This record gives sequence, structure tokens and C-alpha cells, in this order.
Amino acid sequence: MTDYDGEEAGPGSNSMAKTSAAFAILGCLPVIGVPFILLSLILGIVSLCKIRKHPERYKGKKIAKASIIISSIALIVYGTIALWAFFFSILWNFILLEIFFS
Repeated sequence: MTDYDGEEAGPGSNSMAKTSAAFAILGCLPVIGVPFILLSLILGIVSLCKIRKHPERYKGKKIAKASIIISSIALIVYGTIALWAFFFSILWNFILLEIFFS
């Protein structure tokens, strides 16, 4: 396989895997990170599928796996924080209702 210059093309870097890693890092930012986490997870999975389908054409398998792992951990952390906040807000409302209306 040759590229547009006529030289032999070797394995190219998968820019989708690099973008996924950048979004995974941005996803660790508080409050604004959730959309970046979701994008990172999607791009990481798609790039890993492309790498597995054409390993001679793409590289960046470790970057794709790392971004999937970072995104998954961040998504679990954000989900846990959201569930705890929801639980304690309901609990706090019940306590306030009991104090003021009993």
C-alpha cells in the first residue's frame, strides 16, 4: 500500500484514539466533564474496533484502552456522586419536613 507521495505506507497512528485520550483527560474536569467522558468512551470503543479490524493499518491500541478505562472510572465516580447527592437531597427534604411540619 502506498500513500499519496508514492512511498510505502506503514501503520498509521489512529487519531481517533488520541482524541479519545484527550477527551478522557478533559472528562476529569468537574461539572463540565460528563459530555467529554461520554465522547471519550464512544471514540475509544470505535477506535479499538477499528484497530482490531485492521491492525496492520492502525496503531494506538494502548491509548484507546487507556482512554476507555479512564472514561469508565470517571463515569462510575460521577454516577456515584450523583446518586449520593440525590439520596441525601431526598433525605434532607424528609428531615426538614419532619422538623417544620410535625
